[in-house]
Amino acid sequence: MEKVDRRARAADNGTMSERETINSRERAAVDRFFAGRGDVAAVYAFPAPHCRRPDKEESVDLGVLLHPLVEQSRYDEKRIEIAEGLAVELNTPRVRVVILNDASSNFCYDLTRQGRVLYYGAPEILRGFESRVQAEFLRGVHGRRENAGPIGAL
Repeated sequence: MEKVDRRARAADNGTMSERETINSRERAAVDRFFAGRGDVAAVYAFPAPHCRRPDKEESVDLGVLLHPLVEQSRYDEKRIEIAEGLAVELNTPRVRVVILNDASSNFCYDLTRQGRVLYYGAPEILRGFESRVQAEFLRGVHGRRENAGPIGAL
């Protein structure tokens, strides 16, 4: 719990790197929208490298971790529901939502290391998710190295 609390406090105090597309008004709207939703365990703001858009227009880019009891068959429905609800709440059509339960391990690793936690309703689920993402990343790194052969052969 300390890691989650420390990151949330840092985000609230502005000591973590800020994304230019999430301002205080948008942050308050995100808090209001997700408060009390039992289906959402956590919400991350994308790190800057994942926010670049070819049209240069600002957007609100979020990674949403759903509660493990939400069925996988409902992920797309939830993604659309959250994106549309936030678009209304923020008064902008430029809301992108990625459901982290179904995202690639590399993307999730980048998001947990460089993104900001904007909301968490279930700290134990968030901690478990971050631990699984890190373990999967490390397995991938070590697996690639083992398959690549001895270092001298590179």
